Amino acid sequence: MSDILWKTVHLLGVSLVVTAVYATLLWSYRDLNEPGRLQGLKSLRQLGSLGALVAIVTGVIIAFHHRITLAGNWSFVVKLLLVAADGLIAQLVFGRLLNAALARRSGVGLQQKLVGWAWVSVIIITAVVAISVFREKS
Repeated sequence: MSDILWKTVHLLGVSLVVTAVYATLLWSYRDLNEPGRLQGLKSLRQLGSLGALVAIVTGVIIAFHHRITLAGNWSFVVKLLLVAADGLIAQLVFGRLLNAALARRSGVGLQQKLVGWAWVSVIIITAVVAISVFREKS
């Protein structure tokens, strides 16, 4: 596959992640007890996870192709750590909160937690995108 194709697929994956993160923030302010709302939010988060998987796999391929090393490449290391942190939040925090709410069939008590973690996720993903755009290309 050509370099431009890998980068295009990478950006598609990143776009799914960014969309899921920002949409989660918007949804977290809505009434989560409406029918189908919790399942819709879970589906949205799963789409974001798929996008993250695509972005990570293609990112690794692009990094190997361009021989990007971690030694001395602090912006890349920080970006990877932020992506890992957001992945943990997505799976361990959002996943558990949503699964518990779905098991109870109620979003009661979920909104405040969801809003806080959604803001954390938005800040992390915005930082990742900013680092990607503004870092020095080597």
